Amino acid sequence: MKKLFFAVVAVLALAAPAFAQFSVGARLEANYSTTLAPNLTAGVLGRLEVPITPTFGVGILVRPFVQYGVDLVNDGPLSVSAYARVRLPITLDITPASGFGFSISPQAGVDLAYDLGGGASLSSGLRLVTDLPIAPSGGSFSWLMDGYLEFGYALDMLSLYAGISLDQIVPSPFAQTIYLGASYDILSNLTFNPEFGFSNFDFNTAYLTLRFALKL
Repeated sequence: MKKLFFAVVAVLALAAPAFAQFSVGARLEANYSTTLAPNLTAGVLGRLEVPITPTFGVGILVRPFVQYGVDLVNDGPLSVSAYARVRLPITLDITPASGFGFSISPQAGVDLAYDLGGGASLSSGLRLVTDLPIAPSGGSFSWLMDGYLEFGYALDMLSLYAGISLDQIVPSPFAQTIYLGASYDILSNLTFNPEFGFSNFDFNTAYLTLRFALKL
């Protein structure tokens, strides 16, 4: 099975007090994936990142990946899956400063979902992320463990969700992001997804994203 997604995202980063300062940016994403064999998927993510304020810039990300996933439990309302994947992120900064980066990032994780009934669901996951920089030279191997806990409620064409993203569980310092959002099906293949959140209980880190995703 082959899947192709396009997304246009407007990113607004707000700053307290009273959101007196803010930055605005946009990005265009394309995500392609295909099934190579049972449980084995390969694909690539392409992203054009354009910060607009306070400083204009242009950056490009190309991230091929290969992933193997398996269902551990799929019994009634409970489902548990595990995966291992390798990502090869390639970054190119064009302006305001030029730069090139390439790394190898093996990852492994477990996701759990529980159907609460009536359109409500609870999901969580843990992931181990490693990164080995290849270019520019001088980078060092790094790793972290992150995760999430999310509550969702699905209606006919509208889905609501709220959760906490555990951006860095170990090593210290611990970091998390609280977020809430909605996903609305404008058309059968076009989705609008606004999301608001902030990190470490600090409204200086507040953000608002407005995402339009097209599935082909």
